[in-house]
Amino acid sequence: MKQGALQSAAIESALMVYSYAIDCLGFKEAHFDVRKNNQSVWGFHERFGARRIQETVYDYLYAIDAQAIMASRIRYKKYLPEDVQVTKVD
Repeated sequence: MKQGALQSAAIESALMVYSYAIDCLGFKEAHFDVRKNNQSVWGFHERFGARRIQETVYDYLYAIDAQAIMASRIRYKKYLPEDVQVTKVD
């Protein structure tokens, strides 16, 4: 996140990405990794519903399914109250 950004920007951006991936692209889940020493980031994703499924020497590997994403979209609705609108720009 950009220095000085509101703390809610992380929630808003996660909601936008997940909304686009599920609603527009039809994704059923997401997989990603976070450095073990980046506790604030992996804590954020775990509060969002991601499950730690594996680890390497340096990283935690996560998965989050559509059900957990939908629950977070409801839980954090005040940060992104409207559906994401995607407009193609030529």
